[in-house]
Amino acid sequence: MEFKINKAILVLEKEVESMNVELQIYKILKDGNYHTSDEFAKILGISDKTVRKKINNMRNIIDVDVKKGVGYRLKNNKVDYTDKFNKKIQNTSLDRTNYIISKLITNEYIKIDDLSYELDISNRTISSDIKSIKQNLKKYKLDLKSTPYYGLSICGEEIDIRRYIVRFLEEKLNKNIFHKNIFSEKFNLISKDVLKFIQNNNLVFSDVAYINLVITIYVVFKRIEQGKYLTTFINDSIIYKDSDNIISFITSLNKKYYPKYKLTENEISYILLHFFSKRTFMLSEKRSIEIDELIDEVIKYIDLTYSLKINEELYDNLYKHLVPLAIRLRFNIPFTNPILDEIKENMPFSYNIALYMANILSKKIGCNIAEDEIGYLAVIFEMYIEKNERLNKKRVLIICPLGRGTSKFLEYMYMKLFSEYIECIHTVGVMELKSIDLNKYDLLFTTTKLDVDVGKKVYKVNCFLNEKEINEIRKLFIGDDKAKFFISSDLFVHIDKTVTKDEVIRILCNMIKKHTNTTFPIYQKVLEREKLGFTEILNNIAIPHPMTKDFNFNKVAIAVLDNKIKWDKKFVNIVLLVCINDFDRYSEVIYSNIFNLFCSKEKLERLQKNPTYSNFMNLLKEGEDTKWHMKKYLKRQWS
Repeated sequence: MEFKINKAILVLEKEVESMNVELQIYKILKDGNYHTSDEFAKILGISDKTVRKKINNMRNIIDVDVKKGVGYRLKNNKVDYTDKFNKKIQNTSLDRTNYIISKLITNEYIKIDDLSYELDISNRTISSDIKSIKQNLKKYKLDLKSTPYYGLSICGEEIDIRRYIVRFLEEKLNKNIFHKNIFSEKFNLISKDVLKFIQNNNLVFSDVAYINLVITIYVVFKRIEQGKYLTTFINDSIIYKDSDNIISFITSLNKKYYPKYKLTENEISYILLHFFSKRTFMLSEKRSIEIDELIDEVIKYIDLTYSLKINEELYDNLYKHLVPLAIRLRFNIPFTNPILDEIKENMPFSYNIALYMANILSKKIGCNIAEDEIGYLAVIFEMYIEKNERLNKKRVLIICPLGRGTSKFLEYMYMKLFSEYIECIHTVGVMELKSIDLNKYDLLFTTTKLDVDVGKKVYKVNCFLNEKEINEIRKLFIGDDKAKFFISSDLFVHIDKTVTKDEVIRILCNMIKKHTNTTFPIYQKVLEREKLGFTEILNNIAIPHPMTKDFNFNKVAIAVLDNKIKWDKKFVNIVLLVCINDFDRYSEVIYSNIFNLFCSKEKLERLQKNPTYSNFMNLLKEGEDTKWHMKKYLKRQWS
């Protein structure tokens, strides 16, 4: 899902101007006048509580006069304390390494003695920080070289150095960390020009892609300003197709901001490559047959494994994402995902689908897909699933005899608590029941005891709900009893002896066959599917399933093994035999909770210590609140 592009330029402007908060407060106080905490808060975009806390921390450096109702004033504004605040910024190992890296990427050489003086710490501490920097550089095939009389410098291929610099700057901007010696006013001006070009040419970029592109262009200019040109030759027909206007724009930036340094054709190709690898491709453009064939192959496995009903919208969203992804993979262009941890934590089911898809893609195209990219794929699946769930919302009727005011309050409260499950909600008094068609409603609640049988199940509730009642009502919406329907006690087994893969499959198939009395050849169809591979989804979990869906039941059988067995290439100790014919809203919720359970190291340990059906179901139910909070999170992040 894409953010509004106009918001991105505001983010960049704010981040480019941002510095350490305490230093900003000090700069305001230097005028010698009184300033209120509210005034600071409005200028800096923080809470007045944070302002008060920061000023309190600053008192070990400066003397501040406080007058109630008037504000704060610097007592001695004749002395400049700027250097002391700058040194305070670099008071942790992480702060120091960030500062050292910023010096390394803006200077050809740096000396340890100079760093020691600037940061007011020992050479020994600096050397320790440099060791951690060298370890990080190895990930990018880079190293630190020490040259006598000159100092330290980053060494490696120029294209790798640029990848490192872009990633470093991107991470800092995402965390609102700004290094004044890196960014000049030109960065801000270039960002505005790039945005204007994107808008004028109706190009589509996500916020993350836009910021990455601006940083990349800026780094190119800064590197050629230092005389550092690409040695790797970049040539690919896809980046030159229909790109005349982009080339003209890049050339105009060169003449406008760095007229003394001319971009080579190879440097222009490098920027073009990032344009095409970051933008979102539109469906109106000429389609790639290779990408279409790749998606067809992938969704075949996804449908077999997860029983997801792949519609045209999901297919198109995958296509729009995979076209630039293919370019990034071909040229090894990293693409940062600033909320990867949140995605993994809050979207476990969708992340596992994306991870499964990435494993298939990796084998098809012959290269690994980074976790950042998997996170973006997870968002595509999550929004598809979330949208499908909205189609299954319920119509709710609340019977309340306490008047219009209380009735409207109940409608508001239920919509606030359960909006993701409700299509519409109405309230009526007891006297109005006879004139209401109750068949139009899926759930009926009442705040009073009913003396008449209305022909449908009515749930008694209180006007004010406690946490327990809220959870009980939520279970009514998501179908709490469905979990037991999918995974009954006779479909759960703990195996404490050593078994083979084939034996586990046979045990689980026999359990489902006995439970359903089906004549469907489950075992044969599962073995047929296993020949295709790709049924390992995590390091310790396998999900075998039939090759076809010629059965009329939705069941999941689970085996918890004391001894790990080799499945395909990985060893597993959890095996889920999934037989889902109709992947509806309820099966998605249960499936999601299962994966949430198996993605939690703590829950897995609890299950392995007590591998019983009742413990498994209790752990599964713990996922319901996680799922609910995930929806709230999604609305905040992607709406």
